[in-house]
This record gives sequence, structure tokens and C-alpha cells, in this order.
Amino acid sequence: MSTGILIAIIIFAVIGVCLTIGIVYLLFDEKRRVREGERQALLCIPAAQELPPELDTAAMAMLPEPVAETEEPEGSANDFAEEDEAEVAVTVDAATGKKIYYRFNFSFKARLIQSPAEQQARYGRIQDEIKAHPKLKTSISWRQERIYSGRTWIATLLFKGRRLCMAFALDPAEFADTKYEGIDVHEVKRFERTPLLIKLTSDRKTKFCCELLREAARRNAIKRLPVDENAEPTPFALGFQPTRDLIREGLVKIITNGEGEEYEKADIGELIRGGIASKIREQVSREEAAKLVTDREAQRELDAATERAPEDAPEHSGGILQAVRRMGRKHSAYINIDTLSQNFAANDRVTLQAMIERELLPPKTQFVKILARGILNKPLLVEAHDFSLDAVKMILLVGGKVKKVL
Repeated sequence: MSTGILIAIIIFAVIGVCLTIGIVYLLFDEKRRVREGERQALLCIPAAQELPPELDTAAMAMLPEPVAETEEPEGSANDFAEEDEAEVAVTVDAATGKKIYYRFNFSFKARLIQSPAEQQARYGRIQDEIKAHPKLKTSISWRQERIYSGRTWIATLLFKGRRLCMAFALDPAEFADTKYEGIDVHEVKRFERTPLLIKLTSDRKTKFCCELLREAARRNAIKRLPVDENAEPTPFALGFQPTRDLIREGLVKIITNGEGEEYEKADIGELIRGGIASKIREQVSREEAAKLVTDREAQRELDAATERAPEDAPEHSGGILQAVRRMGRKHSAYINIDTLSQNFAANDRVTLQAMIERELLPPKTQFVKILARGILNKPLLVEAHDFSLDAVKMILLVGGKVKKVL
């Protein structure tokens, strides 16, 4: 065999080997690129467009509340045993007068899009830590983002309500009484593989989550690349999109009570947070309200409906009790829910001035607290300086609203 032919055979053999390696790499890399593309798609979401005026109220109601930088209690496994709270809209069918309930089921992506900037930045910091481990992969489903290597589950990113959380494939008992102590959720089926859960409520907690991610990776022999710990995190920010846009993109699902019109034909009105809206009825007693709504839910609604006076206002000093002391007992008053129900029509705005005009309060009253008694059988918009939690429950359970003015 001549030297030329031998060289040609060698060249063709080398080319064949290279082609084979390339084809195999492409086949195995396809799944990785699909998964990576799914996550990178989050970065390509367009900024929200201005909504028509009639949707402003609904859009603003869906804006997430600011995430406080202060630490908060972790909570318990029971908080995660139930389904995530949904946003609920209540409308009335003009023809039949029936209430129609629209329950909004948010995907992980939708929650992330509507997260405050600091929460998105924390998510970006976790992504930087994931990238520092080349063997770690991610996969985003409807409810969560899974972090894994091969068949080994390392951690999960998820939302509880509007709070970003992270669950690790680590034993909670091992980290009890340490700075990494979180919530033990091993009894919740969803977290069987990742029983140690931490809420990303601050940059400090985010740092702990990065350290726990490294530890979980180390225990599975997953190497971390050398990274400059002082380097600035990769910027991560998504343009806010209102819920209506997310519905059209398939990132939020709607479930109705089956009695009303289709979503596009409905005036979705103002959205109510949590599950209270699904319990609305024609009338409610104090005893029923206490069974249907927890004090925690009522306090959350009251806090969200609190309008605070400016810090430099002359009357702003020391809170409600001090305000009552300054005004004296003769200028403060209490009034019960059943009295309001008897003296106001459905959907009336109940204010201090309105109560004085109807001679329900003395003319010089400057402070009023709403108490729960009897039956409430109509929705009212009640503005007052303070409420008992049972009164808040009753007002919300008949479709009314509260507004606390300090």
C-alpha cells in the first residue's frame, strides 16, 4: 500500500471520529440547551405596557407588597402543607346578581416577574451560585425551579404566596440551633427530597442559602469553580407585567366557579388577596366569622388597608393609644357592626363624618373603633381609626372593605 493511500485512510478515519464525537455531543447537549433556554427566557420578558384606565385598579391590586429587609419568623411546616394562597377576584353578574369568583393560579415564572426588585436580585444571586457549579442544572416547572445533577436532587426554588423560598436536600435536624436553621418540612409530601426550607427574606438569608447550596453540592462531589467572592453579582431584573398580560401568555391560569361569564367578558374589579374572597356570603355573624377567617388573615388584610399619617404631621405621635389619651375619652368612641348595618345601605362609604351625621356618634368625636356584634348583612366600605379583628372578618366576609386611618 502506498504512503499516499495510507495517509488518506488516516485522514478519513480522523474525520469520521470527529464527526461521531460531534454528533454525540449535539445529542447529549440538546436537553441541556433546552433547559438552559427555558431559564434564560425569563431574561427576555418585555417590560409591561401601560394598561387601559379601567384596569388600573386590578393591576395595582396585583402589585406585590414591598419585601421588608428585616428578618421575619420562619413559620412552621403547616404553612407549607396547604396549597399556596391564590389571588381571587369577585364580580357580580349584572343579569342574575350572583357573585362570580375567579381564582388565579400563578406559575413560578409569574411570581418571579411580579416580585420586587430586591427579591429578583436575590434570585439572581442564587443563579450565580448555581453557575459556579458546572455540573448543576436547573429545570423550571409550573410551581418551582429544580436544581439537580443527573438524578440527584440538590435544591428547589419556589414561592409561598409572594415570598421566594429555597428548600435543600439536607437534614433539618443537622442544622438546628445554627445560623442555617430553617423550617423542617420533611412531613410535607412536596418536600420529601428537600426537607430543609429557608425563606429568602433578606440578603443575609440569601447568603446562607448560597452557602447551603455549596454544602449540598460538596456532599454530592460536585465541584465549584474558583469565583471572586468580592465580584459584583450578575444583574437580574425582569420588567413587571400585570396579571392580565400574564394570563394571555399562559403564565397564570384562571378557574371560575362555573356560573359566570368567560374571563374576557368579565369586569374583574378589585382583586382580593388570599382565600377570604372564596368565603363571601350574604350575611355573617361574629361567631361564623371567627370560624371562617383566622386572626392572622384578618390582621394581614388590616395592615394592607392601613393609611398612615405623614411622620411630620402634628397628630402623628405615639400611635392609637396615645392618640386616645391626647383626645380624652369624651372625644373617642366605639361603634358595633350591627349598628352600621342598620343605618347604612349596601356599598355605602362609612366614615367618621357619616356616622356623626347620622347621629350614631357625638359631634365632637375624633377617634372611632369598630367592634363586632350581631349580624352584618351588606357590604360596606368602612373607614375608622381602629377595628377589632372580628369586625374586620365580618366586613370582608360580606364583600366589604376596611380602611384604617392613623
